[in-house]
Amino acid sequence: ARMFHALDAIAIRLADWVIADTQQHADYYHQVFHVAQNRMSVIYVGCDDALFFPRPKLPDSQTEHVFKISFIGTFIPLHGVEYILGAAKQLEHIQEIQFEFIGNGQTYQEMRKHSERLHVNNCVFCGATALENLPTYIAKSDLCLGIFGNTEKTMRVIPNKVYHTLAMKKPLLTGDTPAIREVFRDGEHLVLCPVADDVALAEALLRLKDN
Repeated sequence: ARMFHALDAIAIRLADWVIADTQQHADYYHQVFHVAQNRMSVIYVGCDDALFFPRPKLPDSQTEHVFKISFIGTFIPLHGVEYILGAAKQLEHIQEIQFEFIGNGQTYQEMRKHSERLHVNNCVFCGATALENLPTYIAKSDLCLGIFGNTEKTMRVIPNKVYHTLAMKKPLLTGDTPAIREVFRDGEHLVLCPVADDVALAEALLRLKDN
């Protein structure tokens, strides 16, 4: 961690201009690396709309009566997959609700073991896939999930999955953070709920299923 911190500090000091992906990150660079605000710009990540655009939900006789909730990510701590699994456990009595996890990464094996400890029966882990396959997974979903982790970084980022999902005009539920509110409005563009709270997450999922 110290090595990466030093590399970031050197890179930022050598740069003529610093680009941040949110104002929260720009403020962080200012506070931690003492970058003057007038040496920075904020450019939101967005996504490739040649790949992510609205598509009809693909017909699937096996999931015709299923409310599919999808998470796509690299299983890093800011994602808070453990809270999604906790919410899934609370909703497993509703047979039509199914969770699908697409991706792999840092905490993937840990989260698989966590799901086994919880004995959740409504979750499917699909593993990693190529970027060009993600629109198919999103198109098959009724609701997509963002990030819910209890980390400082969670507060500073708007993840790719948010832009991907909204570009495809799919409903999105994600954690209520200062970064997300820089661009999006709760109840208009997406739905927000408290981070690191599987009970609140389950309640929000149920509201969206019934709406």
